[in-house]
Amino acid sequence: MDEDNNVYVADEFNNRIQKFDNNGNHSRIWTR
Repeated sequence: MDEDNNVYVADEFNNRIQKFDNNGNHSRIWTR
């Protein structure tokens, strides 16, 4: 969780990191 209450989820199985805003909406994805 960052200072803006965004949550980052590491998904090891799919090799990605997902970012969710403070309302639970998906806002960004990083893949390898």
